[in-house]
Amino acid sequence: MDRGGGQQTFVEDVNRLQVIKCVLVGDRAVGKSHLVCAKMSGTKYAMRDLVQTHISTVWAIDHYRSNSDVQRRSICTVECVTCSLRLWDTFGNHEKDRQFAYSSADVILACFSVADRRSLGHVETHWMPEVHRMCGSHVPVVLCACKIDMRYLYNDPAYMDLAKAASQRKLSSEDVVFPDEGKEVAKRLGIYYYETSVLVQYGIDEVFSNCIRAALISKRRGKILVGLGNLKSVVRPHLQVPHLPPRPLPPRLNEVEGKDVAGLDASMVGNREFTDVVFLVQGREIEAHCVFLIAASTAFQGFLEEMFGVETKSSGAASNLDSRSLTCSQVTLTGSELVSQVNDFDIDMVGDFGHFHDDRRVSEADTGIGDGGDPRACSWRSLSHDPEGLSAAHAAGGECSSVGQLFYRRFSMSARRCRALSLKLSEAGSWGVSTRHLPDFEVEADSEKDSGLNLRTPTASSTCLSSVLSQQSTENGKDRVTIAVDESVTPSQFRTVLHFLYTGDLPDNLSDDAFMALKRVAQLFGLDDMDRMITNILNEESFLNLEIKRRFREEKSRQLSALFLGQDYFSDVSIEVDDGLIRGHLALLSARCDVLLTMFSSEFSERSTGRVRFPGVGVDAFLGVLEYLYTGKCPSSCKDWAGLFDLCDRFFLPHLMASAEVVVIRQLMAAMESGADVVEMALVLIGPATLHGARQLVKHCTWILRVNYKDLIENNASVVETFDDRLQSELVRDRWPPVWYLKEVEIYEKALLEMNKLRPQQSWLRRSDGETCISPGGCLSFWKRKT
Repeated sequence: MDRGGGQQTFVEDVNRLQVIKCVLVGDRAVGKSHLVCAKMSGTKYAMRDLVQTHISTVWAIDHYRSNSDVQRRSICTVECVTCSLRLWDTFGNHEKDRQFAYSSADVILACFSVADRRSLGHVETHWMPEVHRMCGSHVPVVLCACKIDMRYLYNDPAYMDLAKAASQRKLSSEDVVFPDEGKEVAKRLGIYYYETSVLVQYGIDEVFSNCIRAALISKRRGKILVGLGNLKSVVRPHLQVPHLPPRPLPPRLNEVEGKDVAGLDASMVGNREFTDVVFLVQGREIEAHCVFLIAASTAFQGFLEEMFGVETKSSGAASNLDSRSLTCSQVTLTGSELVSQVNDFDIDMVGDFGHFHDDRRVSEADTGIGDGGDPRACSWRSLSHDPEGLSAAHAAGGECSSVGQLFYRRFSMSARRCRALSLKLSEAGSWGVSTRHLPDFEVEADSEKDSGLNLRTPTASSTCLSSVLSQQSTENGKDRVTIAVDESVTPSQFRTVLHFLYTGDLPDNLSDDAFMALKRVAQLFGLDDMDRMITNILNEESFLNLEIKRRFREEKSRQLSALFLGQDYFSDVSIEVDDGLIRGHLALLSARCDVLLTMFSSEFSERSTGRVRFPGVGVDAFLGVLEYLYTGKCPSSCKDWAGLFDLCDRFFLPHLMASAEVVVIRQLMAAMESGADVVEMALVLIGPATLHGARQLVKHCTWILRVNYKDLIENNASVVETFDDRLQSELVRDRWPPVWYLKEVEIYEKALLEMNKLRPQQSWLRRSDGETCISPGGCLSFWKRKT
């Protein structure tokens, strides 16, 4: 049908309907136009639409003539009476002349905003006097509370951000109008009261249906003859079911990025505290820490394990050592034969380190391996780039100029015997060493032959770390060795290597020639990542180094955790807690925790004893702290989060505190989604979190208690009584469901009960949609099907 025909049909239908003219009045920006659009146009509003700067507008009455959708929506049936609802929107300015809008009005809808107390006051002082002056006292008035969603949105973070961006005033709970206040005003004025929200689509149809009821009852009381409809079936406006606010969203969770510990480790480069290895580079001593070197390089790991006589430990990572030159024939010697070989040594060491001659004799007691002794006590390794040529030189009795000096003897003070005798060969003529009778073999235990030694090629060592020259013990009894570095490596280059191993960073202010020299050194030490980074710098592709650096640091953290965390491997301090003993590493702990650095400084006894006790601390909590210090990441699980928060406070680790909060909060949210009882968890955590300043966790625990307030009071009332007054008042004020809603439900149920008592008999009426419903006086939300 064309538009003209549709217009004619609509006009003919209206002639057979009860036309109800409803005029909306109220202050500006209370939500009148939004309410009309939601009803007649079906407009849906998002939160951002409701915080925009208000522009005074009215919904034009011409929509009833030009918009077929509005025409269709205006037709409604109330108690078997079909009506055409005409909504008249008006300006909120008090000085405007609204006489034309009031003309022939059947009902007045006086609107106010829940977020503006003044608009409710103006209903009494301005709008009701104006309605009575323009329409008389016989026209019914309905009081409508708009924007009731503001009762819980005023402190919603998302709304607050939008309101701030729109330069709107920040609201508080004192600015919000609650249902009992609106009902009190309606009671004084003798009018009906309803609430609406276009955001959650609450009460829109209900308020206008009851406006129609009020208008039809007024017509019936005025004995106005109506051609259509049965006004006798119209009942009083219904009670409105209270609106349950949605459960509050959990507080916003501020994610915490992983801590970059490279800057902390950089402070240990060149730091002489807690060093356990000294590198002699062109006559200069450069001190370092084994824990950082081993975690960053498998080349240094293998060599340092040999030097310290530490059992090889693998973390599952493949070694990147170049062992092409590590070849040697296999022979077997008994203990007495080995002693004979050792006593034939006469090594003259000359060069940068002066003259050294060792004429000391070695006995079977020194080696600890007789023919029936334990060969595991002695390790003798010899490396050569050309073992066959070296053997020939030995046989000829001449000097072997192609070998560098390596000679190291270390005696165990406890066993009074030689634990390790290490021999290593370097580049030709590196140190100008004269050697005689150098045996080309390595001594190791042979599981197959108890009476002999199995001599094999070593599998891990660095070809540019040429010697262990001496050994000493630090003040806390920690082994400390001095290692000579290849003569071609300069001190500045070696410091750059150490800085890379500690941090994963390279300097960016070097010349191309300096980078080329560093590249050779990196290849010499088998540092592939450093080699690739230098190549990228030379190719002007430094941006590729970001990913290499990230992977290097992640692998270093993984190695620190796998090799050192809680392990005796290269450890130098014992940490005694209530339920156990944990081994640690002074250099790493001191670099990453200022409190521990102070504790292990020379002024305190812990430095000399190598043992520290933490009373009141459990193993689980302290291992969580150690995992963070070793890896820079918060542990994903811990059996004692409360103890961990305590240690974060004691050791001043705010980043760990924030990271642990995020982990615990995620676990709480996951447990809540799975239906677990999170109230008990929140009660356990809220005390320690409050004590130690874990603010995010306190907010989330408080939120859990708020949204489960009923269960909290029923099962843990005695615990709640122990809370401080501020927390108790906060829980009561922000509980969900809120107190005002529970009061409204109580009032509603009581009114419904009284209404049913006043209705001795129920007559059954037929609704327009064909369903049978309870007769007059019922509530829209309590229609029942006839059974």
